[in-house]
Amino acid sequence: MLILTGSVAAVVCSQSFQDFWQEAIAPNLPGLPVTSSHPVSQQNIPNAGDFDRAYQIIKEVEGGYSNHPNDGGGQTYRGITKVVAKRYGYDDPRQLSASKIRQIYHKDYWVASGADKQKWPLNLAIFNSYVNSGKKWKVPQSGTPQEKALAYLQQQTNYYQTIVSKRPSQRVFLRGWLNRSDRIKKAILDSR
Repeated sequence: MLILTGSVAAVVCSQSFQDFWQEAIAPNLPGLPVTSSHPVSQQNIPNAGDFDRAYQIIKEVEGGYSNHPNDGGGQTYRGITKVVAKRYGYDDPRQLSASKIRQIYHKDYWVASGADKQKWPLNLAIFNSYVNSGKKWKVPQSGTPQEKALAYLQQQTNYYQTIVSKRPSQRVFLRGWLNRSDRIKKAILDSR
């Protein structure tokens, strides 16, 4: 039986148990196998499955490798920029494993944006905006989580239009950004 207290319990609530186990517990228990099946349930962790659900959607809209000359993010692989990859010790984002990419998304985008504290599908809209632009928009105070998510997504969509009006060179990305918003909107509407 594993008993978690204090700051350790807070860490467990802020990231998936598997990530927590692999990063914090297993390295301190030599010889113990690291598996995704364990006796501790995620049932009591708020929104425990939402990250995986949102991550699957974001993986689809992010795609693979990109290095467009007009993209301020520069070299990007599966949505992870070269700058972010360097923070994790990689010179090229294509060197990142799928599990490392997932860890980065969880820590640097899901938790950092506060999406982990919100209900589905608002947390999806927050996560999407933070991944795509690094922006946190005002969270609507009234409405269902779905209505809040749609309003939040609209702020991101409006931002795309603002970018293009201020920097016409970015127009080349507008169709892709709007398609992204449509895909996120569909996921929000499908979550009734």
